Amino acid sequence: MVLDDLAATGRADDTLVIFLSDNGRPFPGAKTNLYDAGLHLPLIIRAPGSATAVNDAMVSWVDIAPTILEWTGVAAPTAYALSGRSLLPLLGRRADSQRDAVFASHDFHEINQYYPMRAIRTRTHSYILNLASPLDYPIAGDVAGSPAWKAISADPAIRLGKRTQAAYLKRDAEELYDLTRNPDELGNVAADPAYAGVKRTLAERLHAMRAATKDPWLAGQTDPYSHMGRP
Repeated sequence: MVLDDLAATGRADDTLVIFLSDNGRPFPGAKTNLYDAGLHLPLIIRAPGSATAVNDAMVSWVDIAPTILEWTGVAAPTAYALSGRSLLPLLGRRADSQRDAVFASHDFHEINQYYPMRAIRTRTHSYILNLASPLDYPIAGDVAGSPAWKAISADPAIRLGKRTQAAYLKRDAEELYDLTRNPDELGNVAADPAYAGVKRTLAERLHAMRAATKDPWLAGQTDPYSHMGRP
């Protein structure tokens, strides 16, 4: 309907259309979480003159503002650096090997649901840093009030997919998942010596992003990599 209206008003050839979602579905394990169900979101971009293609590059919503600025020919602000990159060069292509990771951040959904998390996800691994891991994971109000969560929480034996409720509510300080072997993000290998190199690499990349974006939680004692520097 939107595209039909653009055509009817003669604006189809000079309008950039972006379709996306702001978070995962409002269900336990998705919304407010940095697991796949909370991060993997729809994105469709229609730009006049661009060929149709499905691109498997890993992109993030911080890329939306640079995309719109480039499309409209407006210079990026000089007072601060934008974290994202324009998506226009991806249109009509099927891949971009340089876009191999996305970063994610969560502090709280409602003011009384403090649970800061930081994450990096590549094509093969997901690394999540739970900065308040001693706390129970809070349930968002719209999720907690849903019939689904009420039915689940009434019986601790009911699982959230393949994850137990206990594991969902009490999380390790670090979570590392090998997505090639465990796409459901269940077997946390953060303490596995075999993955020490992978964890170190991902932790350093995440730390660098947090420093570049001046994460106020970076210097917290709960961050095992805080010794790497300060923002």
